[in-house]
Amino acid sequence: MRFVPLLMMLILVTFTGCAGQAAKNTSYIAPNTPGGRMCANQCLEAKGYCRETCNLEERSCLNLTQAQAIQDYDKYAREQFFSHQPADLQPRDFERNDKCSPNSCYDDCEDNYKSCYQTCGGKVEVTTSCQFLCF
Repeated sequence: MRFVPLLMMLILVTFTGCAGQAAKNTSYIAPNTPGGRMCANQCLEAKGYCRETCNLEERSCLNLTQAQAIQDYDKYAREQFFSHQPADLQPRDFERNDKCSPNSCYDDCEDNYKSCYQTCGGKVEVTTSCQFLCF
């Protein structure tokens, strides 16, 4: 009787460790009219420009982050020098690139594309499939 909670915990941990990821698949059904298809192509071009903008923003952010890291490292190195301590860190140790992730920008591009595509008369179908023991 004392082993029942332990057994339940073991089963839960086993299934949690084996849980698979649910994959989302997006299908685009083209508009029926030539004008709708041309419109959908323009949506695709706009998505491409949007993604290019995301790339430029990410590069700009990384450049600013690296410039700030160099300034921070310079300050650190001077402090270490004046206190007669070794400078064990490198400029890359001062980079804070986590705020430069373009993922939300790309997500916005994708959402705008889907909306544009549907406005042109196309259909967007999102299906979820499970590989193994999805919860």
